[in-house]
Amino acid sequence: MQPPCPATPCAVPDTETLRRAALRRSWMRDRRVGRRRLAWRWTLWLLGRYGPPLAAAVLLAASLAWWLAPTAAPPGAPTDASTDAAPVAATAPRVVAPGPADAGAPLPPLHPAPAPGRPLLRLDPNPMPQPAPSAPPVPAPQAPTEP
Repeated sequence: MQPPCPATPCAVPDTETLRRAALRRSWMRDRRVGRRRLAWRWTLWLLGRYGPPLAAAVLLAASLAWWLAPTAAPPGAPTDASTDAAPVAATAPRVVAPGPADAGAPLPPLHPAPAPGRPLLRLDPNPMPQPAPSAPPVPAPQAPTEP
């Protein structure tokens, strides 16, 4: 089925008008594309130039803020508003558990002091001593000499 014909005939533009309209649209599109490409070039240049120092500054500021921020109270911990009440005296007796018989004796040191002349820190990569070889090493074969 064909669409109905309009009551008045439409003016058909001539070829020169169509050509000029197409050129105008093409020129407008070309200008938009050019502006967009130029904006992208400037954006990439600015990000390449100032992006790394800006990112480092933001990272430094965030880590400093995180480092200096007060620690948050665990969930369920009393807040400052709930500690305004007067303290309550304990009613239960204090229970002290008896200690071991040698509670007054000093504890042995965790790391004994090094022997005189030995360094405080072992710098060898393998802290365990290696066992002595049980057999002498086999000498490498020598190349035969010509007589």
